[in-house]
Amino acid sequence: MQPPRNFEVQAKTCTIYGEKDSLWPAKSDGDRLSKLQVPIYQRGYSWGEAQIKRLVTDLINAFREQDQAANPSLFIGTMLLSEAVDSTQDIIDGQQRLTTILILLKALQKNETEQSDFVALISRFSTRVANEQQHWTDFNNGAGDAANNAYKVAEDLVETALDQMGIGKNNEIAEDGEKSFQTSAFIQFLLRSVYFVVIEAAGDISKKLQIFDSINTAGLDLGASDVFKIRYYDFLKAVHSKGESVFSEINELYKKVHESGGIGKAPLCTMDDVLGLYQTVVIGR
Repeated sequence: MQPPRNFEVQAKTCTIYGEKDSLWPAKSDGDRLSKLQVPIYQRGYSWGEAQIKRLVTDLINAFREQDQAANPSLFIGTMLLSEAVDSTQDIIDGQQRLTTILILLKALQKNETEQSDFVALISRFSTRVANEQQHWTDFNNGAGDAANNAYKVAEDLVETALDQMGIGKNNEIAEDGEKSFQTSAFIQFLLRSVYFVVIEAAGDISKKLQIFDSINTAGLDLGASDVFKIRYYDFLKAVHSKGESVFSEINELYKKVHESGGIGKAPLCTMDDVLGLYQTVVIGR
């Protein structure tokens, strides 16, 4: 059994890319971390039209208003990261916003003749969520089935949101009298003037979930069965030295319960029902 790890928290304000205090440094720096990944126990990318449109609209409006601001910038929320392991940090909270911004950057890049800093960032972001590793690779390479790839669906929604904001393929703003939309300047705004409060937590997954629960006001709430799944996975890793493959086994168990009524039909029971019954048995003992 591994000894308990100390629980430490640090917080700072970061842009996505820049010379200092950024998620990804513009230059090599041994004190900074270069890779971010969505851990295996996280949910997959799940933002839909409403969330994507709101974020894209807020970002464009902030960029358009920068002439009236001495130091144009936009704060878009918190991000919870793990401590670094081999120069890589897990994204515990904030993956939906960050992933959407990367998808937005990729959509904007289509209209640019020169490669931007964004190209270097793609290789520094990855996901270990089941079935999404290949989807992210296909998205970046323009391969695979778009209908079954959440990242490609999101890219279509991002492009629709851009069109609705008056930004067409020719980088023109539809409103009369306004100058051409400066895509390259907007890309730099996203990379260097959009801020997160980044919380870095060292310790067991259960401790990090406590922080997640306290700061996750805009995302999807974790249900009791979601929390149990993650904490059980953490327990098996810490106490029984299990590897990441055990999480796939847990997922299969959850899948069997979910499909207990037949594929495409309502389940005979939910994992919350199963855990509730088990709790009753344990208390009864």
